Amino acid sequence: MESTSPVAHQFRLDRDRYQLLDGSSRVRLEKQPMELLILLVARSGQLVTRDEIAATLWGDDVFVDIDRNINSIVRKLRRALKDDPDHPRFLETVIGKGYRFVGPLEILPSRAGLAGENAAHSVTSPNLPKTAQRKLGFAILALIIGAAFTWLAVRRLEQVGTEYSQIRSLAVLPLANVSGDASQEYFADGMTQELTASLAQIGDLRVISHTSVMQYKEGHKSVPEIAKDLHVDALIEGSVLRTRDRVRVTAQLIRAPADQTVWSNTYERDLRDVLSLQRDIADDIAEQVKIKLTRSNRMSADPRPVDPEAHDAVLQGLSNYDKGTEEGLKAAIANFQNAIARDPKYAAAYAGIADAYVQLGVLYWPPPQAMPQAKAAALNALELDPDLSVAHVSLGNVHYFYEWDWAAAEREARKAIELNPSNAYARDLLAEYYGTIGRCDDSVLELQRARDLAPLSVEILGDTVMWSFMCRKYDQAISKGEAITTMQPDNSFAQVFLGMSYAKKGHSPEAIRHADLAVQYDKSPLIASFRANVYALVGRKDDAAAALAEVERRRVEQYSCSYEIGTGYLLLGQIDRGFRWLDNAYQARSECMILVKVDPRLDDVRSDPRYHTLLHRVGLAD
Repeated sequence: MESTSPVAHQFRLDRDRYQLLDGSSRVRLEKQPMELLILLVARSGQLVTRDEIAATLWGDDVFVDIDRNINSIVRKLRRALKDDPDHPRFLETVIGKGYRFVGPLEILPSRAGLAGENAAHSVTSPNLPKTAQRKLGFAILALIIGAAFTWLAVRRLEQVGTEYSQIRSLAVLPLANVSGDASQEYFADGMTQELTASLAQIGDLRVISHTSVMQYKEGHKSVPEIAKDLHVDALIEGSVLRTRDRVRVTAQLIRAPADQTVWSNTYERDLRDVLSLQRDIADDIAEQVKIKLTRSNRMSADPRPVDPEAHDAVLQGLSNYDKGTEEGLKAAIANFQNAIARDPKYAAAYAGIADAYVQLGVLYWPPPQAMPQAKAAALNALELDPDLSVAHVSLGNVHYFYEWDWAAAEREARKAIELNPSNAYARDLLAEYYGTIGRCDDSVLELQRARDLAPLSVEILGDTVMWSFMCRKYDQAISKGEAITTMQPDNSFAQVFLGMSYAKKGHSPEAIRHADLAVQYDKSPLIASFRANVYALVGRKDDAAAALAEVERRRVEQYSCSYEIGTGYLLLGQIDRGFRWLDNAYQARSECMILVKVDPRLDDVRSDPRYHTLLHRVGLAD
């Protein structure tokens, strides 16, 4: 009868190369679990107390959460050894005391070569040959010396004694590219973005959006200053190095505003395991801030290995996407398509394509040219990974801006938030949905939540001013708009709706100033049509008409939504012409049609039957 016992693993410890091997394959094991393994093997068969483990790994009297850290390290070591804590083959727990190494493990001989030692030693009992004991003793001494440096890094924590549990919000600063090769910046930036996304899955932790943190890449501000800007308790700071088929990430958790290092670690993996590396960093940080991963805040399933070239293409795509230009978005799509060609099951690459096409369909291309492709890519992403929050946002944006399926847009936004409560753009989508259907108080509240997660996002800040205007909260729009445009003078979206709000309050000079500033920073026909609306609102009808005529000419070469041309003509009193442009916007599936129910610029035509027809056609009639 054939045996049904589990397949035995022949583990070997190569101390010279600092590796654990399973047969001929290298086992993924980080620095501290490896140090613990070396310590336990040196004392094989003997009890090693938790105090001894702490002294070896961190030094004496270090203010860290010893129990939580040891539990995490033991868990990783057991995972590497495929050991069952209830039926241990290697690592036995002595309850209330410590641990004992009880399993067979082969120690490879030192390559330095000791006379008379030509064979590996099998560890099955504490009676090691004296030469092996001497070598392990030197290894442990080296580890203790190394632990002294860690002790120095966290020494200051003894002076304050602040509880880690107070960390409930953080931001990941751009990881430093330490390769010495400037062309690898995209890799470091992409790793930063992916690590941020991994952390954001922890529901009880508020994680600041990647887009709001990248401005600190040059490092001109201190940790306390950055934390104050972003309203966070702590920051993650670190570096990334890619060499051939390996990647190494160092990370440290820094408490603000005292600039105290709470925790640090170094992770090195094969490039195929880069996604699980990021997951492990997130898991360790959750341990450090004392967030227990429950069903309500659990991270997604363990990431699968990824083709290194496919992952590299995705990181290049993220870099091109962040440029925010039409050419950058098209280049990003090509990068993501290259990733899929290498790895057809790469859900994040499909999500990147979906997001890029959404941006093209909102800013640069006629929606029918971009939005169907965005929807197809988002559905592909969700088929591969139903828990991918960003793909739900992309699909929700298609429902919202293009299909005008308001219930589906709300459903996708809520699902994205459920999967990632720190997804600022999911909250922005939900806020816009609320604004579109006239739930202004809910829109303002959700936009504030989005701003808390992405306090420096140009898009979200622009939406904040726009929806304040649409909800007729003109004083609020002016107050927020002035603060935002002082901080971001090139936020043209905020500038034009600040101008419209001033116009509604009868402050013509301020209205014109902000409208003119907007077109200085953004030469698109869309912003020009917004400025024409401001001119019409303040009574500069000739200037408004000339500006609208220019937009009509320019949109032959560059797409711009017809809706804004229509509102401009309505404000000039050219009602028939205005409605023709609004009908054109409907036929073209213009993204601006989301405003038609609440837009103050349409107040004078709400009794017109053509207006009611538009409301019915887009599904917004009461």
